[in-house]
Amino acid sequence: MDPIERFFQAGLKLNHLRLLTLFDSLGQIRLVAEKLNVTQPAISKQLAELEAGLGVSVMTRVGNRLQLTAVGETLTKRAREVFHQLEQARYEVDALTSGISGKISVGAVATVLPVFAPELILELKRRAPHVNVALQEATSDRLFPLLANGSLDFVLSRTEPVGFGKTEFASHIIMDDPIVVVCGRDHPLANRRTVTPEDLAGSPWILPPSRLLNFGPV
Repeated sequence: MDPIERFFQAGLKLNHLRLLTLFDSLGQIRLVAEKLNVTQPAISKQLAELEAGLGVSVMTRVGNRLQLTAVGETLTKRAREVFHQLEQARYEVDALTSGISGKISVGAVATVLPVFAPELILELKRRAPHVNVALQEATSDRLFPLLANGSLDFVLSRTEPVGFGKTEFASHIIMDDPIVVVCGRDHPLANRRTVTPEDLAGSPWILPPSRLLNFGPV
């Protein structure tokens, strides 16, 4: 096996790459040592390990200053990419383990979805930008079985589930809809500026549920 290939597989450490990126930023071994809270000989030892493993110099002295060689510059460039990918991996793992990444499937009835879905998605993206939201529109009698079998995570509905045990779902009221009285132009209440419940007695009415419920598995 080629010595450089062997070193990349078994000898190269993140500490070696971190030293190069810090030196490229700070420009002096002394400042790198202070940044890492170690002695300058410890830094020099790690650099010597790196050069011995590669078989070439990563730094060269120009006058009173050290500079990265062409090999050092190449390694430093790739090292920055490595640390960027590691930071991205750390963020994604943290997001997954803290519950702010993944996929949420939401079902909603037709009268709710156009009004509530845009606000829901914007709020989710604000709080958890890496969460993907899948929306499904259907009637409540079709959505609740999907919630029960795990195909949906939440259901937005105006009605309580029918045919399921009381402990199977948890429900939360997330908004109250105002009740607006709508009548024909010739109706006795058409010209009234205020309407009381007593005024509605004796007339046939279609009244939607006043609360929007959010259901999820217990």
